[in-house]
Parts: sequence; C-alpha cells; structure tokens
Amino acid sequence: MNPFRAIGRVFGRVGRVIRTALRFAESRGLTDELVDLALKHVVKAQESFDTNEGRRAYVLSQLRGYGVPESIARLALELAVSAYKKQVQP
Repeated sequence: MNPFRAIGRVFGRVGRVIRTALRFAESRGLTDELVDLALKHVVKAQESFDTNEGRRAYVLSQLRGYGVPESIARLALELAVSAYKKQVQP
C-alpha cells in the first residue's frame, strides 16, 4: 500500500471529524456573533481585571448571562482569546 495514500486517508478522516464537531457546536449555539460578543467582553476584561482567572470568570459569567451553555461559552471564550492575541501581536 502506498504510504502517501494512507496519510491522505488519515487527514481526510480528521477533516471529517473536525467538520462534524464544528457543525455540532454551531447547532448548539456557537456562532460567529457569539464569538464576536465574547471578544468584546475579553477586551473589556483585559482592561478591568489583573489576573487571567478573573478575566475568564468575567467573560464566562457574561456569556452565561445571555443563556449560553457553559461548554459553548468556554469554546467561544477560547476562540475570542485566540482572536484577541492575533490582534494584539504584530
């Protein structure tokens, strides 16, 4: 068996798993609008709190206040933090 074909199949399966996970998260409420909202709260928390724990707790409590499930709020927070870091770093 060709090793490149086997590697290609593995990457194809991984891609399908990731697509399935993202579709599931989106069906549970993880949308671009939610990530944008989380990003706004991340920026506000960055200015208001000194510790990462305080910032994280603030953003999660804000998102939970909108009725977002905790698991989806945590995913949105991680995506928002990643986006924030990309904005801050040159």
